This record gives sequence, structure tokens and C-alpha cells, in this order.
Amino acid sequence: ASTACSMLSHAVASYCRCLSSSLRTAPVALRLRPFLLRLRPFPLRPKHASPLSLAVRTLAMTHDSHSTEELEHMTVKLLPALSDNYMYLIVDKATKEAAVVDPVNPEEVVSTVKSENVKLTTVLTTHHHWDHANGNEKLASMVPGLTVCGNDDRIGAMNKRVKHNEQFKLGNLVVNALETPCHTSGHICYYVHSQDLKTKAVFTGDTLFVGGCGRFFEGTPEQMYHALCEVLASLPEDTVSFLSLCIIETVN
Repeated sequence: ASTACSMLSHAVASYCRCLSSSLRTAPVALRLRPFLLRLRPFPLRPKHASPLSLAVRTLAMTHDSHSTEELEHMTVKLLPALSDNYMYLIVDKATKEAAVVDPVNPEEVVSTVKSENVKLTTVLTTHHHWDHANGNEKLASMVPGLTVCGNDDRIGAMNKRVKHNEQFKLGNLVVNALETPCHTSGHICYYVHSQDLKTKAVFTGDTLFVGGCGRFFEGTPEQMYHALCEVLASLPEDTVSFLSLCIIETVN
């Protein structure tokens, strides 16, 4: 068993090294439109490796379509942006307090906030790249008093720097910042859950994609291995994962 775990560990590290070079020149094939994957179980934990089973169902939507995911304690609205990105509006159902992840199109965010009749209080920035953070400053001017979270001085309008495992509230929800450096040195994933842990979601930015991971602009294969196999894989298996280009859901 220990030999198998060691082989799996080396295999994932090698996979990350391959992605480091190949994703610089070739896009991931499944990045063209959103997919819903159910991974049961996903063998990212070398100490608890198990067979991988995949079932893929294409969401009946195009990139310019809006979609809503209703979880027990939170609503997540998918807002398409640019050519293939997604912003996410997270709403606490109990208080109607909301946060937005990577609001590159602030006008779309403000319009959705008004139509949903929710109170936007927080920006969750995964990393500084323009296609994720370029709308921060304009959004902050359109919605005074926003808390703009991030972990990189290159993020515009940031007024709350978060660190690994730092927790803060969004209405009755709990937001946990997870440091996942590699794509950029200050990349953060946000794990959002209800206090009773019946609702759990993680917003992974450009760390995790369907069929791959983000390009290694400022990190190493070892860092990406840590981000995928130790940080994200440590989350409960029924956590719903929202990616910047698609959705993955792991289920029991």
C-alpha cells in the first residue's frame, strides 16, 4: 500500500510538471464551456488513495447564460465574464448579505445585486491577474464601503489582506481563506460554509480546472501538488467547487 501511495504521489507531481509546460501553449480542451463533474472518490490524498470514477454531465448552458446553484444555506449565481471566465455572487440566504468572487465586470455585478435585492458587502479576489481583479477599483467606487479581500499587493482596491486559514463572516456564513500559491504567488481559494457545515463550497480561481490546473506563472510543481493534494483535497468530499471556468462537485 505504501508503495502504491508513493507511486501516486510521484505521478501527480509529474502530472503537475507536465501541465507547467503544456498549459503555457495549449488550452485545456474542457475550458470551452462549463461542465459538472462528479468525482467519487477523487484520489488526491496519497495516504487514502482509491480508484477514480468519473461521470460527466454537460450543463445545458452557454457561456453567455446565467445560472443559479441553490444550496441549503447559500445561493450562488454564476455570472459570465469576458470570453470564458465566471464571476460568482454568493448570497447568504438568512441575511441576504452577499460577496462576489473576482468581479472583473463590475456593471454586471451591480445589476445582479439590484435585481436580486441583496446587500453586497465583500469582494473575494483569488489573485491579481487582470481577468479576475481588474474590476475591483471600479466596483469599490460604485459600491462604497466594500471589504475587498486578497493576498497580494498587486490586487486593486484591496483593504483586507487574508492569510491561510483566516476566517471571517459573510452574514451567517463562514469564509475560510486557503493559500494556494503557484499560478500566482498570492493565490487564494475561498472555502465558504454554513455554521452547521450542511452547506459547503469552495471557489478555486485559477488553481483547479476541469482536466487540469492553472499555469505555473509564479510557482513550482511541488506547490501545485500541495495546493491540490493537501489543501483542496483536505476539504469534505461533499464540498461543491466553483471554478473560474467551470464547476466540479465531489459527492459521497
